[in-house]
Amino acid sequence: MLLMSDHSIPYKIISGNDLRKRLAEVLPEAKSLTVISAYITKPAIDWLGQHVKPECSVLLIGRLVPNDFFVSASDMVAVRTALEKGWMVKCLSVLHAKIYLCDRSKMFIGSANLTTNGLKIYGHGNLEGCIEVSPVTDNIKFVEKIDMEAQPVTLETLEKMETFISAKSKNTNEIAVGGLWPEDILPREHSIWVCDFPWASLSAPENSFEQDLKHDAEVLGIDNLSDEIAVTTAFKGTKVFYWLLKKLEKSESREMYFGSLTAALHSDLRDDPAPYRCDVKILLSNLLAYCQKYAQDLVKIDRPNQSQRVTLIKTN
Repeated sequence: MLLMSDHSIPYKIISGNDLRKRLAEVLPEAKSLTVISAYITKPAIDWLGQHVKPECSVLLIGRLVPNDFFVSASDMVAVRTALEKGWMVKCLSVLHAKIYLCDRSKMFIGSANLTTNGLKIYGHGNLEGCIEVSPVTDNIKFVEKIDMEAQPVTLETLEKMETFISAKSKNTNEIAVGGLWPEDILPREHSIWVCDFPWASLSAPENSFEQDLKHDAEVLGIDNLSDEIAVTTAFKGTKVFYWLLKKLEKSESREMYFGSLTAALHSDLRDDPAPYRCDVKILLSNLLAYCQKYAQDLVKIDRPNQSQRVTLIKTN
């Protein structure tokens, strides 16, 4: 199967195994490497370290949210190994892309994570699909935008993450939900995207698509949306709820109406192109529905006139 570029040049779809072989060809001479991968594991880091020269500048950007470590989609040892090699590591909680950029002259995109299964380092691995694309200006800018949005992870940050994961794992009475890292470990990202919001409609659950429910579970970092305790804990740690709290805190009356919140959200969303105003209203409606069900102790939502009013009761 072939894909066609704008210049009618065919791109062959290759497997994760073939991607690993192709990377093995280009990495030894690389002076710079950027790997964007939702998940990162130690065997893949070791493999990468065997193929890049010590002087190669390496940047790794992963999702690296708590739940990824709870379920072993990524592992702390991989991050520590990369940092000890002198590589730069960053995290972006909404990341799902898989991109390998070598010297700005070779770029590979597809479904293959920087993991054992993604690159078929050993064993059967996953069935992946990838292509080599031209690193034209727009493609480079796409990577640079991800780099700009991602947050640096240092060894000090990693040690705090390890302590947090260890404490959660040992406390069998505490639900190990994902969400975001506590503020004292990693300050929340200031950028906000459409994919940060819940997509399923709590007010009309019969109209929610399966993929919307799956998306919401991924955003919350949990497996079971029917577990109200888990959803409550996870929702209060999301970027979008944090965004709402901050907007209300900055309001002199500690309250805002639906129209004002819609305008603020439309302005703050980083998606390019920006979503239509009607779509922003749907995102905000979904967020407020989650607040009414899972955060009644922190915000109050009523309708004194024709528009919903959101009032801050206390901070999270």
